[in-house]
Amino acid sequence: MKIIYLKVVLFLSVSLCSLSILNAQTQTVVVGTSSLVSAFSPIVKSYECVGYEAIYLSSEIGYSGAISSFGFNRVDGTDTLPFDSVSIFMKQTALVSMTSGTIDTAGYTRVYDGVFPNNGGAGWREVTLNTPFVYSNTSNFSVLVFKHTQTAIAGTPVSPRWYYTSVTPNRARRYYGTSPMAWGPNLSATNVLSDIRMTIGTVGIVDISAGLCSVYPNPSDGQVNIVVHNERVAAMVVSDMYGKIVTDVSEVKELTLDLRNFSNGIYTIQFFDNTRQLMTTRKIVLKK
Repeated sequence: MKIIYLKVVLFLSVSLCSLSILNAQTQTVVVGTSSLVSAFSPIVKSYECVGYEAIYLSSEIGYSGAISSFGFNRVDGTDTLPFDSVSIFMKQTALVSMTSGTIDTAGYTRVYDGVFPNNGGAGWREVTLNTPFVYSNTSNFSVLVFKHTQTAIAGTPVSPRWYYTSVTPNRARRYYGTSPMAWGPNLSATNVLSDIRMTIGTVGIVDISAGLCSVYPNPSDGQVNIVVHNERVAAMVVSDMYGKIVTDVSEVKELTLDLRNFSNGIYTIQFFDNTRQLMTTRKIVLKK
């Protein structure tokens, strides 16, 4: 029994040391430093409904990890009331340009729903994401922003304007008008790539290289958020450090795993496709 005990202690010690190595520092990433100004992108008050989609290159971002906040750089505007209802979607993409076409959320993860700040003056206006997005930096990064129906303003107060960088080929497309985003209005390609700022950092033991799913927080006090970024992931199995299965879940997409009734330790989460082939594995530490 003593030998087994020592092995478990050694296993935990090594694993916890690995955790400290994997916990990288948070990075603030800014893409775009131009002085160009747009009155139409990414979101404005002069139209009821707005949609904006853009691609940022992996070389421009330069970091991998969990994106926890996201924002745009405000120039001016006398209107200072927040945008009432904004949704933000993110995904990894192999695309390097955009053409005109209807809105398509396929492959995107919905990371934010709520108001978007618009306080007066110049500077970054950011939100903390409802769901952190794990970005691998092995592909390009695409963001899609909806401003849902909000009464348009004309004249005074003046709608805010935003900094952008002009790019070729076009890496953005946009819509502004009266049609709600749910109706799927057509987005027109543009060279207006809005400047963005993001906070990127790891959230514990997360295998960001695959970009298949997010598992956070880690370590956890018992409630673990699971967000799947690849539609091929169909099921997951959670096992304790002895290999005993504690839960088996099918139809995985986005859920909260409740481990509060289980003992502290290291748990393994295996993700499978619909043929039960293993796709990826995560380790989490339960520490109540």
